[in-house]
Amino acid sequence: MTDVKTNAFVEAIKNINPYSLKENEILTENGAIQLKSSGSNIVDQFGKAGNYRGRSIDDVWDEQNEIWNENSEAALRFPFYLRMITRKVKINDKNTTDKTQSGQGARDESFKRLLWIAETHPDDFYKNIFMLPLVGSWKDLWVLMFLDETEGTSCLHHDALFELMSNGLQSETHVDLIKKFMPRIKSNNKCTTTWTTLTNKYAKEFASYLNISWKEYNKLKTSGKAHDFQKIICSGNYDKIKWNMIPGRALSLLVNGKFLANHNLKESYTNWILQQPTAKFTGYVFELAKRLRKLGVVGGMCYHHVEIPIEIKHTIDAQFNQVVETALNGGKIKENVLCCLDTSGSMQQQVNGLPNVMCCDIATSLALFFAKINKGAFHNVLMRFDSNSYPVTLESESFCENLTKLPSCPCGTTNFQSVIDEIVKIRKEKPEIPLEEYPTVLLAVSDMQFDRPYSFRRMEMSNKTNQTEGREQLLEVFPKEFVDKVRFIWWDVASRYGTNGFESTSSDDGSMYISGFDGSVMNLLLGEDEDEEQEGKENTEIKRLTPEDLVKKALSQEILSYISLAE
Repeated sequence: MTDVKTNAFVEAIKNINPYSLKENEILTENGAIQLKSSGSNIVDQFGKAGNYRGRSIDDVWDEQNEIWNENSEAALRFPFYLRMITRKVKINDKNTTDKTQSGQGARDESFKRLLWIAETHPDDFYKNIFMLPLVGSWKDLWVLMFLDETEGTSCLHHDALFELMSNGLQSETHVDLIKKFMPRIKSNNKCTTTWTTLTNKYAKEFASYLNISWKEYNKLKTSGKAHDFQKIICSGNYDKIKWNMIPGRALSLLVNGKFLANHNLKESYTNWILQQPTAKFTGYVFELAKRLRKLGVVGGMCYHHVEIPIEIKHTIDAQFNQVVETALNGGKIKENVLCCLDTSGSMQQQVNGLPNVMCCDIATSLALFFAKINKGAFHNVLMRFDSNSYPVTLESESFCENLTKLPSCPCGTTNFQSVIDEIVKIRKEKPEIPLEEYPTVLLAVSDMQFDRPYSFRRMEMSNKTNQTEGREQLLEVFPKEFVDKVRFIWWDVASRYGTNGFESTSSDDGSMYISGFDGSVMNLLLGEDEDEEQEGKENTEIKRLTPEDLVKKALSQEILSYISLAE
């Protein structure tokens, strides 16, 4: 056997770093440089947590501990923000928030963080746990107990949660929702899953807390108004159905199934929905697109011209309009936002934690939402990019029609620089276009696996992030005063659990990294309400906020201001 000798040259070859990566730099799958961290734990987690699902409780607790040590008040509010359903929040029987409150709806991540607070800072937990049903659902308390037991943390005092529900039963605002989500007590042999077994146990505990029998408990549960439409259906009195009383998800199930046809209700429902500009819905836009996939209209990023039943089309469109209306109540965006939709081949990958949902499903739905809420000339305009960029003008106000007409399948690489190239090209060819008509926000909806950018100035590949190189390219043809106003918003749809990096630091006022499925967060972060518009002048400069400022803005929403540390 030949002796293997150490060779300094060979060792040097092994350690060559062709990018000369710095300590805080990483590479995308396509060779672009990104930052491992923005430099702030809360900014990092705010940007990425919207995509997290099913992480180990140890990983979640480690991160929650990091941000608590950095800023305990922000860390206390953060799990409630993550859970928050986008809507106006009913605080009590008399008060509702003035504006739409926006969050990420990330239940699993939120609940595991709340368990950390319950374990390590119980006074802070029990002082503020009343907020969970307000920003989320009364079902959340049952899920929290379930998670506490199945994760083996065993840190919750059930009586404290039962007291909260018991008090809520006295509230006109909350009583019916509490009854709706109370688990029904059933015989043990009918509990066939871990969820039904454990929630059955908790229901018996709650009955004991209320000092009522199991039979009385079940009667209490079914007495709520939230079950009224179900009672009507079960009784067969279909002519008494009031479509506007049915919750959004239940309405979708009835319309997309055989219920209407089986009970001769198709005509009456269609006549009703055609008159509705909006319809109840508090879910994500991609869930609306999923319904079209089931009809064979959508396949990956390929769209097929399949006729959509009129009642389904108008239901989806009306629910989409409701999502838009709710978002606009949280603040209207005044800037020129150009949504840049990643249609590269990697967008065909499945989103972690969501079976049969691909990145392109999330991205396309969000892009249509962003194009819808844009003002003026940027309304219904977006830019597709893969190896090259392609402008898209959406000619319809119908979500369904726009989705089915959005062209082509994911292919090519993730060349975000091609978007910059097109903007530079237009500036060179048409210098007469006023600066105020160019985009001031470039919103990239992507899996963030960008290509390494090319510097035309140096005629070589760049060793800088896409954002830094993009700014330098813009500076070649635009005044510095204009480029300084341009903001990059990086919206991550991939859910790669922390493997994606950042394009800039937390102190950069021209950048923001965010994730998740709720596009209304954009209205929160970039929008201005009517009071701000009235107070300012028509040409008032748009406020420039750093990522740290934007996180603070999100965690300072009206409903979250009720949360405070225990003394």
